[in-house]
Amino acid sequence: MNSKAIHLMSDEKNDGLEAFIALSQRTRMSGDLDHAEKLLKGGLKRAEEEMTRAELAMKRFLEELIVIYETQGKTSEAERLRKRLDSFRKH
Repeated sequence: MNSKAIHLMSDEKNDGLEAFIALSQRTRMSGDLDHAEKLLKGGLKRAEEEMTRAELAMKRFLEELIVIYETQGKTSEAERLRKRLDSFRKH
């Protein structure tokens, strides 16, 4: 998949999350705070799930790059990525 396609997919996801926010704002301004709250909670859950998937993907990419760098003898690059990977594991 090329970078343009990835960027477009990312924009579509962000548009969906922005739609949750915009709808909740309109709902809040109309006075239906309970419905606005439900919309925001649903949007938050969706954003957290997407963030979790993205973090898992980043960990896998880092792990694979570390293996490649170690195989190539690029120990300083592998160590740099290992530190990045460790920072993910601490969260």
